[in-house]
Amino acid sequence: MEEELLVIVLAVDMQNGMTHLSIKAPAAADPNDEEKGYLSLEASGRSFSDAIALLHAATPRRLNFSQVREIIVGEQAVQDDECTGLLRQISLLPRIRGAANVIICRGSAMDFAAQVKPYLGLRLSRYTDDTLADSAGKGFTPNTTLAEGLRDLGSGLKDPLFILGAVNDFSADAPENSSSLKVSAGQLPRKSTDPIDLFGAAVTDGAAMTGALTGDEMALLHLLTGSGHFYIAQLPEMTVTLYARTPAELSVALSTRPIRLRIRLLCDVRLSPGEKPDKAALTEQITRQISALIAKLQALNSDALGFGLRAVRQFATIGAWEQLRFKALYRQAQTDVQLTLRYIDN
Repeated sequence: MEEELLVIVLAVDMQNGMTHLSIKAPAAADPNDEEKGYLSLEASGRSFSDAIALLHAATPRRLNFSQVREIIVGEQAVQDDECTGLLRQISLLPRIRGAANVIICRGSAMDFAAQVKPYLGLRLSRYTDDTLADSAGKGFTPNTTLAEGLRDLGSGLKDPLFILGAVNDFSADAPENSSSLKVSAGQLPRKSTDPIDLFGAAVTDGAAMTGALTGDEMALLHLLTGSGHFYIAQLPEMTVTLYARTPAELSVALSTRPIRLRIRLLCDVRLSPGEKPDKAALTEQITRQISALIAKLQALNSDALGFGLRAVRQFATIGAWEQLRFKALYRQAQTDVQLTLRYIDN
């Protein structure tokens, strides 16, 4: 603690040709000297390497990145095909923790990082781990680490989603005639001493951020991946909960033009005694929502479900696969959804 600064939070902004860095690390001195015992340090440069070199030079202790929990990136820094290059530079930091979660935030990453505090407990690292795990466990955010993001960015087989964050000013009202979950970070109609929103996903096309998913859309995507999450469907007369029995079966038919993306999903619907919603109407509603989600991802040029991973298996050589130019075909593809529901009484 007295020989090194253990970085817990790393924030990066790129604005007007400058790169701005901010870190948070435990203070070795009396915790009363700093806010809840954590130091905040900042540096700026013409490039990421310049900013990190200045941060090293101006810090009176060696920076240790092995304990980083959050890598926060301002949305402006991951536009115009900058995402891959920036995350690759971050990954080259000495001893950087590959399991750190990546958060793409609305507005300034430095402003966001300033609000990252242990509102429950005393240790920021423990608070951050628990908060991120809770957010992903509820199914409203992805859980993409630095290592996972770098693995998928630019692969052409699956485009990563990152946690979407924002500082909530608590001015948003609940949407009329719609679920409060159909919003993204910064728009949640809530009040709290913690202004940080982690809700929804930052969508990438394999090189840059192209848009965002709401918390409700992210929950539906988790239902398709079968990652243990449930999906709450709002019907006119009641609310029902869907659980995927297995991950959705994905396939791609390449013999037709446009190509066809096929999804086959089996779900359990758990009902309270006396509840019997119209199965055909519920099936039609969820099928329509899944089709709309895929269409949105296509419009954002993002293959977040990984249809490319299924399509590439139909080719014997890399050259034949690259000649197909799958991403262009994916954007124009038709979607076939086969949904089967099974009612279960609680």
